[in-house]
Amino acid sequence: MTIEERTELIRRRMITAIKLSKTDTSEIAWKLGLRKDRVQLYLYAGIPRTAALLAEIIQGLGVSSSWLLGLSDRREL
Repeated sequence: MTIEERTELIRRRMITAIKLSKTDTSEIAWKLGLRKDRVQLYLYAGIPRTAALLAEIIQGLGVSSSWLLGLSDRREL
């Protein structure tokens, strides 16, 4: 998968996650302490390439994203 394809996949999954959470970009922005336009920028203009690069690194290392980002103590996928 190319960086561009992974970036688009992450963007689509973010949109899906917001729909499934039954919330909107305003509420997400408020919860994250961001401006609404910043959240909308990620969703509709595209996420930063660094997110896709981070996904590639995580996959290459064979560790969970939650572990690498400090959200979990479980290292394995």
